[in-house]
Amino acid sequence: MTIQCCFMKSIAGKIRPRYQRALDDLTALATELCCSSGSIAICFGKGGWTVISTIGLPELEELWSDVSLARFFKDSDFFQIEVLPGFSAGAPLLTALAEQGLQFLAGTRLIGSDGAELGALCVVDQAPCRLDIRQQGWLQTLGRQVVILLESAIQCAYLEEREEQLSLYIRHNPAAVAMFDSEMFYIAASRSWIEMFNPETSEITGRHHYEVNPDLPRHWKEAHRRSLVGAEESRGEDRFVSTGGVPYWLRWEVCPWYRSDGSVGGLIISYQDITESRSYRTIFESASDAILIFADRDIIIDANIAATRMLGYSKDEFALLRRNELLLESERIRVSAEKARVGAGRMVHSEWLCRRKDGKTIAVEASATVLPDGRRLVVGRDISRRKERERNAQHLNNLYRMIGKIDKTLIRSENVEELLDSICRLAVDDGFCLAWIGLLGEGPTLKAWAASDDLQEGNPLLEEGFQVPTRQVLETRESMILVTSEGAVAEHPWMAEALQRDYGRFSAFPLVFEGRAFGSLGLFSAQSLGCRQDELRLLSYLAADISHVLEARSRRAEREAEEERLAKQWEALIALANEQTAQTGGAEETLRRLCELIARTLNVERVGIWLEASHAHALECAALFELTTETHSSGKVVVTPVTGRGQELNVAERNRTGVVMDVPILHLGTRKGIVRLENLGPPREWANDEKTFAVAMSHLVSLALEQEQRRQAENALMISERTLSRALKMAHLGHWEYDVENEVFLFNDHFYDLLRTTAEREGGYTMHSREYAKRFLPEGWLSTVAEETRKAVTNKDLQYSSHLEHPIVFGDGCPGYLAVRVFAQKDGTGKTLSTYGVNQDITERKEAEEKIRRAEHRFRSLIENSTDVIVLSNSDFKISYASPAINETEGFPPETLVGRDLFWNAHPDDEARLWKTLETLENNPDESLSAQFRRRHKGGHWVWIEAVFTNLLDDPVVRSIVTNYRDITARRRLEEQLLQSQKMEAIGRLAGGVAHDFNNMLTVIQGYSAFLIALDGLGEEGLEAAQEIELAAERAANLTRKLLAFSRKQVMQPVALDLNESVSGLLSMIERILGEDVRLGLRLHPEPLIFRGDAGMVDQILINLAVNAREAMPGGGKLIVETCPGRFSEEEFTEQVDKVAGEYVLLRVSDTGHGISPEDLPRIFEPFFTTKAAEKGTGLGLSTVFGLVKQHKGTIRVKSIPDQGTVFEVFLPVSEGAERAPAADKRETNLLQRGRETILLVEDEPSVRRLTLTVLGRAGYRVLEASGPEEALDTFEGATRPIALLFTDVVMPGGNGLELARRLQLRDPNLRVLFTSGYSTDVVGRELVLGDNQSFLPKPSTPAEMLCAVRACLDEAPA
Repeated sequence: MTIQCCFMKSIAGKIRPRYQRALDDLTALATELCCSSGSIAICFGKGGWTVISTIGLPELEELWSDVSLARFFKDSDFFQIEVLPGFSAGAPLLTALAEQGLQFLAGTRLIGSDGAELGALCVVDQAPCRLDIRQQGWLQTLGRQVVILLESAIQCAYLEEREEQLSLYIRHNPAAVAMFDSEMFYIAASRSWIEMFNPETSEITGRHHYEVNPDLPRHWKEAHRRSLVGAEESRGEDRFVSTGGVPYWLRWEVCPWYRSDGSVGGLIISYQDITESRSYRTIFESASDAILIFADRDIIIDANIAATRMLGYSKDEFALLRRNELLLESERIRVSAEKARVGAGRMVHSEWLCRRKDGKTIAVEASATVLPDGRRLVVGRDISRRKERERNAQHLNNLYRMIGKIDKTLIRSENVEELLDSICRLAVDDGFCLAWIGLLGEGPTLKAWAASDDLQEGNPLLEEGFQVPTRQVLETRESMILVTSEGAVAEHPWMAEALQRDYGRFSAFPLVFEGRAFGSLGLFSAQSLGCRQDELRLLSYLAADISHVLEARSRRAEREAEEERLAKQWEALIALANEQTAQTGGAEETLRRLCELIARTLNVERVGIWLEASHAHALECAALFELTTETHSSGKVVVTPVTGRGQELNVAERNRTGVVMDVPILHLGTRKGIVRLENLGPPREWANDEKTFAVAMSHLVSLALEQEQRRQAENALMISERTLSRALKMAHLGHWEYDVENEVFLFNDHFYDLLRTTAEREGGYTMHSREYAKRFLPEGWLSTVAEETRKAVTNKDLQYSSHLEHPIVFGDGCPGYLAVRVFAQKDGTGKTLSTYGVNQDITERKEAEEKIRRAEHRFRSLIENSTDVIVLSNSDFKISYASPAINETEGFPPETLVGRDLFWNAHPDDEARLWKTLETLENNPDESLSAQFRRRHKGGHWVWIEAVFTNLLDDPVVRSIVTNYRDITARRRLEEQLLQSQKMEAIGRLAGGVAHDFNNMLTVIQGYSAFLIALDGLGEEGLEAAQEIELAAERAANLTRKLLAFSRKQVMQPVALDLNESVSGLLSMIERILGEDVRLGLRLHPEPLIFRGDAGMVDQILINLAVNAREAMPGGGKLIVETCPGRFSEEEFTEQVDKVAGEYVLLRVSDTGHGISPEDLPRIFEPFFTTKAAEKGTGLGLSTVFGLVKQHKGTIRVKSIPDQGTVFEVFLPVSEGAERAPAADKRETNLLQRGRETILLVEDEPSVRRLTLTVLGRAGYRVLEASGPEEALDTFEGATRPIALLFTDVVMPGGNGLELARRLQLRDPNLRVLFTSGYSTDVVGRELVLGDNQSFLPKPSTPAEMLCAVRACLDEAPA
């Protein structure tokens, strides 16, 4: 209905003739079958009914346009009506039919395939009639055929109109689009298509595509054939050369269009010219830095090749990624903030941690901006590797730091094993591969503590073979350094393992205390070079520190262990003394108690008392206690000989029972048996106090055996008391008892010895508690001691004991510290009967602890006040501490940096290298790692940093990555500037020296070649040879002039110049240089640009730049010369060593040539450097420009993009008060006229002097000659005629021409001076500036140039 209704209005005019003939045939057939006189087919439209076919009723066609037949059909699709005259006025159609003499009307409704009403097919007759059933069916059948034909006509008309619209769209489309039929004949083509493929043809409709474009690529034709069978073809970029020879890069699409029957009617082909965008694409793809383009929601829509290499993803994989998927999770929180910083036209630089496809983390320096179309452009560079190259220069700093940390550990650590492990770990963390400390034991081997990064899997270097060089160090007590090598493996087998682990050097240092070597410190490092003396000295000091501390700790540990054992022994003795069983019980029970007491006190698995049996060589067990099972036994008899047959204490090692100690039981000097202590566990060394205690116990055994005899018991008691006294004295303990009820202390001599006083001095062995506090306790400590005593009295624990440390004032008035262990004796109900205790002097230990605290405070003060920055970071490289110096270095308060990444403000170019450094630090903590990199200051500028990284994550105290760095920005800048300046100065001096020597020779060659040419009778062949000599000399002279220009050794004759006039005056010459293929554009500043300069040098600068541009555009192009003022601030010249801020005039020369590659750009001003073929240039053009610009105290900058062009910018300083020079005098002057004046010629080169003498003499001048300044002075004084001109060389042995001219002009102010030299700058330490009545003639010069210069100098108006 939609198509038909759109065309009902004017369907008659749109039906093609073939459809109209068919409709007429159907209408005629309806007339024939219905036997009527006429028929008509009408179609319904929006504006009414339209007659589309009629037979026999031509005069009625207009009648049907304004009527409707709907009322006749009602609910049926067929009607027939008899027309009667005088019919109602409500039926105008019937009235009209009646007026025409028609009396019958029948019709069938025309219904479309979609159910819409299209119109009606009617028959009329002049006579009344009725259609029978067959005729009605025929009429309806014909109506359906009319509908089919009508719908086909409508569809055809619709398609023709759409095709016309499509053709109009294609013809007027701004893109290159064309429509073809199935035979590839043009139906329509856009103007862009015609301009691209057929610019000389305006009309191609109806022509064959391959005839119009016979050179189409084969793969295009293949794509056409595939599309004609239904395929859709496209290509992102394709190269095509038009018939005019113009190359294009195109993006094309080929798709079929279809007819109404679904068959392919032809093709629609579109092309898009992407030539310009592909140039940018080439730059995009060839960029060395990674480039990513992001659309909305950070979707990656494009990536270059460098990005695929850097991150490991293919371009297709990038399209599936978002920005956050490239970043570490820790970095993703920064994305929103960074996006907010990025704006259109503004480039924002930042650093990120990215994850490659393979999972590896890399550091990336990124620069981001927003493109005009809203997309985000990110340029990134992997800076991981850069950090890896900065880890090799800080071994000595690490050593100092390591020693400082070890010293702290030596002071802080209390446990020896933890101390040794920490020392080794700190050494490895600070750059050593393996650290090893071996301590001598009783056996032949060393007990070792070692640390390295691979000890988890075992390190064979710690096995027995490695101890050989270590024992050698112990024997000689001298340090040893061994460099690992393949040749030394035979002598030291352990070196094979060291070489396999890349250990380059082994250093060993003895641990010596008071002349005794008790261990060694061994260090493996990756360095294979010999140890520096300062490093050897420091490590020796470290070994000495370790030795001292280990010995002190060993002694203290032994003392504390001894004190603990003595206290335990004393407790046992006190408990034994208080037990009634030992005093009143039977001997058997007493011996059992003594065995148990010895076993528990000394922690011995088995203790037995063996007495002499009745028969010889036998011992009978009187009592045996086994600690493990806590069982007592007795009665066993041993007939095997045992150790200790004499009266001495005997210690022996048994294979079956381990280490045993036999203590004889003596009675009146006779051995009655032994007390055997059996250690069943690992080997044990009996301490002296243990031996003393065992002896004391043996005495108690003797006392127990003598209980029945009072005298023997008293003797045994005396022995026991003496033994106990010795034990207390040996242990440096003081015992006391306290009477709870009377608050009185009971002391003994040992206690008074401990307090450095005597019983006589203190008034006896008893002392009230208040008197004791007043006498010995410092103020404020009475309550503390009283509280401990109260606890001992009130506590119900039968085994109660407590420990207290408090200050004391000794009897001699010195302060100190006591350790007090308090015990309480209770009855069965827990009531305190008495308290007693043992005191020990711990003054030395407290003093050592105080020294440790002071040392720690001193080290912290050093860190806080250091000018170097010290930063601590955790295992995730987050900053946990920064020293105050960071505020000075980077401008950030230390507390604001806590929690940030260690390299959060590092330069993107440095970040990857720095992270690589930390990665190596984690994996190879044996290396000394340092780095130089840049950090962004709070003010926005970059600061160069020299840093040292130390891994102390495993240090139990530090547990951090320690970074120590300082600001080296000024040093770096000066180093770079000095290097470049020295390089260019050296090249300049070499060029100037070579040119000067050549110029003297070329002067002679040019002079005599001119004489040869002027000779008559030389002959044609001789004349040609002389001319060749002169031409070669001229070429050589040009070459030396370029060398002099580069080395800034040409004479500069500055005058006030207008840069605009200088450029305008050379236009014609530049146009001839450029040729016809290069267009010249001129953009001169509207105002004069006045500066002081040498006109010839400025001309040479512009000409050389023009020649360079022409050679960069062999196929033609455009050269633009532009002038304008320029001004630069101090900041813009920060990186320039020899520039100052101020006003400048700017000469800018731009070309559209092939450009200069980035790798060649830094070298373009070097002499003889060229990228052209050998026969196309000397390589001195740009170096000459460079020299001339520098001689004007200016600067030159160059910017170049490959395949797009190059821009040279020459900045020449504006001198204050510079005004334009007056116009030169144009009067005619014959410079070659002869003269008769007297000339003083001073030249040290004989050949040049002879030539000059000849030239001037032939011209009529009177010439006085001299070979040097001194001779010239004598000649001047002795001259009989006035000398008009001094013609002198500048540089001569024994003096120079400048000084000679000054002295002679003082004598004769009117004396004219003509200087000549191969070069004349720096001859007296400054540039040669000509004064009044002075001129300059550069070498080499021809005779004609020489005579012209002499005449001009003589004829010049006096100053």
